[in-house]
Amino acid sequence: MHSEIRRFVKLLTPANLYNIFLHVAVLVLAVEVVLLYTENRKLKTRHPSSQEQIKKGDLFWFSTLEVLRGENVLDTTAQRQVLFVFTTMCSFCTKNMNAWDRIAIRGRENNLPVFGISLDTMEKTLKYAADGGLTFPVYSSVSPEDFRKKNRLFSVPKTIVLSSAGRVEAVWSGVLSEEEIVAVEGHIPSHGDKQ
Repeated sequence: MHSEIRRFVKLLTPANLYNIFLHVAVLVLAVEVVLLYTENRKLKTRHPSSQEQIKKGDLFWFSTLEVLRGENVLDTTAQRQVLFVFTTMCSFCTKNMNAWDRIAIRGRENNLPVFGISLDTMEKTLKYAADGGLTFPVYSSVSPEDFRKKNRLFSVPKTIVLSSAGRVEAVWSGVLSEEEIVAVEGHIPSHGDKQ
């Protein structure tokens, strides 16, 4: 037994210890790479790229929407519509409210359905609408997560113009600039204009 311990101690030279340390370090780094790879895969499924967001030409799915505030203006086939997609905790959505109010007024003046869609629960949305004094009808889905996934609405705020066929004509992400507000208003026909 003592001879085996002596032989082992003789093997523990600085060069051998250095090699052992390097092998352990490489093994630890390999495990770290595998863990980072799996974490990256999980994050990619949670945060889709811009190609996976709703875009021009996509069909918008209205299933599971219920009006929470205002009159029911949801009309999935008759004419162009403007949608404001938001969540109740989004500060950028709050910054868009003045622009959205302006667009909603222009839509009402020209008999065009303009409304908001909350990606939060009905309870949160009702409280937000009451506290925020929204000037346009607001809808919420009975299944917000399914609605978000089906329409690929993974980031907010979104301002969306739909054709009478329910397809996306234009979509703006983020807080609207003055030029973007004018562009959205350009999709709202004046009285008597054809859509």
